[in-house]
Amino acid sequence: MKTNRTVLIIVEIAILSSLSLVLDYLANFTTGSLFVSGGSISIAMVPIMLIGFRRGIIAGIASGFIVGVIQVIYGGHILEFFQYIFDYPLAYTVVGLAGVFIYLNKKKINGPTIVLGSIFAGLLRYLSHILAGIIFWSEYVPAEFMFLNNRMTGFNAYTWSIFYNGLYMIPSIIVSSIVLYFLFKYAKQLFIVNDK
Repeated sequence: MKTNRTVLIIVEIAILSSLSLVLDYLANFTTGSLFVSGGSISIAMVPIMLIGFRRGIIAGIASGFIVGVIQVIYGGHILEFFQYIFDYPLAYTVVGLAGVFIYLNKKKINGPTIVLGSIFAGLLRYLSHILAGIIFWSEYVPAEFMFLNNRMTGFNAYTWSIFYNGLYMIPSIIVSSIVLYFLFKYAKQLFIVNDK
């Protein structure tokens, strides 16, 4: 019986990871061209968060890691190995931590738990991209944003990374939280496991 449950979890991780990759790929057609150095406004985090809520943190982390490793195939920007780690596997792996709020809420799932978990996980991903921007992308801060009419604009490696990554991450976090909330409200069975 435990083997069947394990196989079912692996299948769910595979399906939701694939869905996340498809959603991210489709988002590149709509908003990807707005961000020349990578990033797009998408709901690709939703399937990763869903498996984290549905099956727990380990399943969520596994799904996020799979998505992060494979995601670079669809047009990722790689400068070096550690930048790849921060911008892809690590950034998507932490999205799977959305399910931690279910454990903090004594394994009770409700709307606020879903929203808090998705915002928390989204902000962790945002932080990973910010760190990659500061450490690896700092030399690519556009000079026109550093100086305007021979005056400093306030952008440096830190503020530019927060600003640039925030342009797509903040809307993605908000939209993903809303989608997950409405999925929970109208399709609770997606979040509740009944395979005993």
